[in-house]
Amino acid sequence: MLSSQPSTSPSFRVHLFSSNAIIRTTTAMTMLSASPKSNILPTVAQAVVNFRTYPGDSRVGS
Repeated sequence: MLSSQPSTSPSFRVHLFSSNAIIRTTTAMTMLSASPKSNILPTVAQAVVNFRTYPGDSRVGS
């Protein structure tokens, strides 16, 4: 009997997420810095985000 539900096995999910960069533009936060100590609200926060653009996509959203 065929199921209409997608597979939820761990190996399927790893394969699905590892192929994201092949089929679409992806985003990855690579560095985040804020407070020098835990439990202290920072006055400034900084993040470095990588956008890996899929070939054929443009920088302008549609």
